[in-house]
Amino acid sequence: MSWLVAASWQAAPVAAVALLAEALRLRPGLRYALWLAFAARLLVPPTVGSPVGVVPAGPEASADWLGPVWLAGVLAGAALAAFRVRRARAALLRGTTAFEGDLPRRAAARLGMRRAPRVLLGDAGPAVFGLLRPTVVVPHGLARALDATAFEHVLLHEFAHVKRRDLVAQALFGALNVVYWFHPLVWVARRRAYAARELACDATVARALGSSSAYRRTLLRAALLATAPAPGAAALGGVFLARVRALDRDPRPPAFWRRLAVAALALLLVAAAAPVRFDEGAALRAQVARMVGNPEAYGCLETRFAFLRAVAHELRNP
Repeated sequence: MSWLVAASWQAAPVAAVALLAEALRLRPGLRYALWLAFAARLLVPPTVGSPVGVVPAGPEASADWLGPVWLAGVLAGAALAAFRVRRARAALLRGTTAFEGDLPRRAAARLGMRRAPRVLLGDAGPAVFGLLRPTVVVPHGLARALDATAFEHVLLHEFAHVKRRDLVAQALFGALNVVYWFHPLVWVARRRAYAARELACDATVARALGSSSAYRRTLLRAALLATAPAPGAAALGGVFLARVRALDRDPRPPAFWRRLAVAALALLLVAAAAPVRFDEGAALRAQVARMVGNPEAYGCLETRFAFLRAVAHELRNP
């Protein structure tokens, strides 16, 4: 449990950098990368450090009841996540038929993809799922209502998720949400990363098309035709409105300030992501001192084991 608390403490400044990028309205791809850096920092052992780091190793969690509480939260979160994934997959696959036509291949080629993901027509969507075999589901009604150009725009957005490996990142954030269920910044990061991911995919489609006007019209028309959004798909609301506004105008600051902000964020990220080097020997000696000073709270074997670990460390690092 102390490992998780220390990693949470050290990853918090990385989240602060990502939130600063959100406030500065920097490019969605950069904001998404910063949230991925926050997720990656949670996976790095807290004892891995650097002399240039500015973040201390963080507090230790020593309460005996924290471990069982954390484990209960993990088991409950994992069960709920598995249930939601199975329900969403079943909803997407209900009543599906294979899409016949050459449009998926042309859309994949426009994005520079070697092979087009499988495309199905069903009752839900548009959405993409499947880490090993990406599958795109588009509603029958939407496919009938849109012309070939607009339907290609829908496929381009979902294919862009596959090309950018967004499904892997989504699974990573889901796993972190289960393990770090107690960390409020992890919940914030998952929502912000989702929003930035959608904006980044829209930017990818706009670059592939060479213009954002036609794609923006497709988004608005698809929203008017939508009946019930698929679980996990981009729904009407704050994220959708942000997508339309981002395509309608360039929300970024002037080039000079943007470059300056990116450079400052890079320096902050390097300093925040690398904590001060952890002195394992001092930590072991402090642990032994606590055990010796309060022998009633620790068993004899536990104290002896900690003492032997401290001696072994001193012998390896004289």
